[in-house]
Amino acid sequence: MVSDTPPHQDAEMTDPDSPTQSDDRNSLRQWLTEGVGYPGQLITAGLKLGGNKLSLQSLKLYINQAKDVFPGNFPAWLDVSLKNPAHPAVHDLSEDISLGAEELIWKTLHVSHPRDSSGGSSSSKGFSSESKAKILHGAFTADYRGDAPTRFCKILSTGYIPWYRAAKHHGRIIAAIQSSATGKTRLYYHIGEKHIPTFALCFREFSDEFIIDPSEGWPYGDRALVQYFTPSTAHTSEEIAAAFLGQLYKALARSAHEVGIDCFAHLAPSLHVTMRESFLHDVCSMAREELTFIPRGDDGSSAWCSRLFKHYVEQHANQLGTKLRGRTLHPGAEFLLIIDECAQLDKLGACKLTGGNTDSTSFLTGLRRIAKAGDQSGASSGFWMVLLDTHGETYTSYPISRERASSARLVDGTHVALPPWIDLGLDYWDRLHTSIVLTEAATKLFCGDPDREDLKHVIAVMSRRIHLPLNNDSTNTKTHLVAVEKHMRYMTSIGWEDGMVTTAALSEPVLSIAAASTLLASPAAYSALMGRFLDKVLINEHLVERGRLGETLASVVLIIARDAATCTFLDDHEYESTFVSGTTQQPSVKPVTATRFIESLFPEVLAQFESFGNDAWISFSHFDILPSILDGEIPMKLLLNAWCRNVAFQCADNQPIYDLLIPMYLGDLHRSFEPAKLSYIVVQIKARVGAPAKGPLESLTGPMIDIGSGPHKPPYLAILMDLGTLVAFQGLGPKKVYTKHTAAILPQKTTSASILGHYTAQEPVRWVFHARGFTEETYPSLPKFGARLMHRVLYGRAGEEDEGEGREVVRSAAADWREATSSILTKGC
Repeated sequence: MVSDTPPHQDAEMTDPDSPTQSDDRNSLRQWLTEGVGYPGQLITAGLKLGGNKLSLQSLKLYINQAKDVFPGNFPAWLDVSLKNPAHPAVHDLSEDISLGAEELIWKTLHVSHPRDSSGGSSSSKGFSSESKAKILHGAFTADYRGDAPTRFCKILSTGYIPWYRAAKHHGRIIAAIQSSATGKTRLYYHIGEKHIPTFALCFREFSDEFIIDPSEGWPYGDRALVQYFTPSTAHTSEEIAAAFLGQLYKALARSAHEVGIDCFAHLAPSLHVTMRESFLHDVCSMAREELTFIPRGDDGSSAWCSRLFKHYVEQHANQLGTKLRGRTLHPGAEFLLIIDECAQLDKLGACKLTGGNTDSTSFLTGLRRIAKAGDQSGASSGFWMVLLDTHGETYTSYPISRERASSARLVDGTHVALPPWIDLGLDYWDRLHTSIVLTEAATKLFCGDPDREDLKHVIAVMSRRIHLPLNNDSTNTKTHLVAVEKHMRYMTSIGWEDGMVTTAALSEPVLSIAAASTLLASPAAYSALMGRFLDKVLINEHLVERGRLGETLASVVLIIARDAATCTFLDDHEYESTFVSGTTQQPSVKPVTATRFIESLFPEVLAQFESFGNDAWISFSHFDILPSILDGEIPMKLLLNAWCRNVAFQCADNQPIYDLLIPMYLGDLHRSFEPAKLSYIVVQIKARVGAPAKGPLESLTGPMIDIGSGPHKPPYLAILMDLGTLVAFQGLGPKKVYTKHTAAILPQKTTSASILGHYTAQEPVRWVFHARGFTEETYPSLPKFGARLMHRVLYGRAGEEDEGEGREVVRSAAADWREATSSILTKGC
């Protein structure tokens, strides 16, 4: 999801003129300069002790020492920042020592930490609400890049529109379900600019009626809507929805520009209270005035909703249709009404009527039923509604079986909903300024502050470091839906036939780096979280697929070694990490030498290896799975993209020879980068018990690389991880790692072209490591990072009952959607 283009950096990143920023800065300056031998001098003396090296941990130590001597006037915001569990992006501050105590503290701890401990979003760290709003609004309104709008409009024109049948489907309503920060809202605003006239309503929660708080999400919620959709004892949800829809269409018809697709651009969210707020306030006021009693009758709820539509909506829908006629680029979709954060509309409550009538329904259901009532009425037959959300309730609002329905009003004969849209939109991270992108990523990943005891957080972190395939068993549905809703896991499919939801943590470097920074910020937190991951997640067969367990465990070992390679150990349990280096304004992932990586992976390294390893570099933050098998030759671009994205690969099923592929660079990082100098580490994984034959080690090789002028095979590293073999090597004493510097040998007994294609007539000499066992004797970094007992996962997994909420809903929906799948996918793709 990361674009090749640099992040949008036009927005000003600090707001020094705001009262809050100014007061905080003054309070820091006042404390640093108070008393005899003032705090600033003590901190400066501490900085000098470290020479040219400074870590975040050391800076905090110097501040706390000065605080003990001069506790008076200590800035409240700094006290909160020192204690807050959220972690800044940068831990190595060596490059900032020259800034001096005041500027260093301000830049590091005010910008990188939350301003309060109330549990608010850390995405607002160090910025006033106005400044943060400017940043997000600038990103939201920047030029759109990508083809997601074209993909949606294509499936709408060639799939949804021709396939829709009023007698079968529950309205021209499409649910767009996907994780946060995937560009759902921005996608439809762009469609409204270039493709189809569109108007969006946002039901996002807000805490203050008058102040826009960007930490609550962007675009901000429409206050007038939330106030209007309030449970009433006088009117049903359908009546309230119908009155609103009618007045909205009436106002849109009057307000639309005379020409153009983007005829509602003047009503888009802005930085301040604008025409949009006044517009929606007037719509809601007129809707309240229009509400009247309409007898329900004995002819059924569908007929009653049709009367509501005819009374409140039909005339105004026709007016809007006439005003918009001919503007769309996609006939059959004259207008899109977007309901953003639609689950919040459901949460606003259901109307409970007086007079003994206990029948009730949610506002979202009421709105959908009114839209359905008019789907064959005049101009509204070209109106489509799109429901946007990450929330599982958006999903479970889909076809409800008669057995589950608390009211017949929720079900209309055999009507079924249209299949949801789960595609990915704009790259959100590409639009954020570098200085806030990691703190924003951490906030999105954890939906707040990280909690190492919360299994959902544990899964979120580890899914961003390794390929973690969650089981698609229907009893696991809630785990998938919550991960999509709150923890940046992406919806990949909804099984129409079996009711299974599948999700994936697709490669996103920003989220992976945020996960790594969170882990490495605290040795205790890293160990505790890793322990929970091994004891409660990996060992649970209901949660994680067992078929690729060897690859999963090996990936964890390699990630730990990668992290350990960035650490300076103070003792067996304490360390300081430089995983993220640079400055708070320009953080970057720090590559490490192959020597450092292998030293962190195995107990010892041959001195001869260092002459090679000191000039070879690795820089990966996570593993992602390859979609297809690699042949004997791979394009250089694959390795180049992987290097730029800090990603290593877990290979597809049935990949010959090796299971993991880690990019490696053989050039000088202080000179211009030369893609032709890219190489790799190949890893083969075995889980067998007993000593294997020599064959796999002797023939272990990697693919050739097409560098444009032809294929070549550079020097590389090969690792055989023999996880299930406990015996040491004969003649090497207790050693569990055997190292050799030799060329791979062509296997004698194979005729497979996919295998033979990996070998050249003259194989280069490579360093090969054969590691046996799965304990600290083989991998000494495991106990330092909470993984001492990882080997237990190989020999037994306990099944724990996972919550099965939502299972019956999914299964019921699956039967109704079977036909939808084939029709939409075959016609729309």
